[in-house]
Amino acid sequence: MSATGWTVVLGVIVGGCGGVGESGGGGGDVGSDVVAEDVDSAPDAPVAGATEVDTIRIEGMAEAIEVQRVESPPGFAAQFTTTAPADMRVDFIEAGEGQEARFTAAFAGTHTPAATFRFVPLPGADSEVEAREQVAAVAGQHSAAAREPPLRDWAVEEYALSGERSGFIGLGRAADVWYYFQASYPPEYGDGMGPRIDLILRNWRWMPEGEPLTRDSEG
Repeated sequence: MSATGWTVVLGVIVGGCGGVGESGGGGGDVGSDVVAEDVDSAPDAPVAGATEVDTIRIEGMAEAIEVQRVESPPGFAAQFTTTAPADMRVDFIEAGEGQEARFTAAFAGTHTPAATFRFVPLPGADSEVEAREQVAAVAGQHSAAAREPPLRDWAVEEYALSGERSGFIGLGRAADVWYYFQASYPPEYGDGMGPRIDLILRNWRWMPEGEPLTRDSEG
């Protein structure tokens, strides 16, 4: 375990509350499209119990979904809270110079590492130029195409995946930390992943101030 007191935290975090879908790669030494089996991990743990219900839209129909409250651990480069679907596994990972929060599909109790949504801080990026270069390299690994202008209001730069992988890569900044979000999943997961990713993003709050990530945030 690292000096921060965590390496991988599985099935976090307690409490309750509450897709745009699309993909991209890794910051620091955390590789792109790494699956849980590729890094040091504890034994599989169940997703934390959810005590609240939220609503997402799947194929145009409103659907109730159990949710869990997620909080970044001490020592994570960009502190946040959000709400995530209870049928997604949540991991906080530290490998080499890199950190990430990873949300992985576990629909109907089946863990699917090929369908992920990742948040990756870039504390080593001292300028927008460096941050753009790092994210462009990630996008290049996935043959992702630049999207101009970005679709999402928090994104400074955005790339879209297509073909065998659906998803997006979006570069943003919170306080003095550059970061990117990466959604990556097989196209057939789009109807399920997209609305769940939307739920995570609209409930995302930067701590300690509680500033929302997006203008679409609730409350």
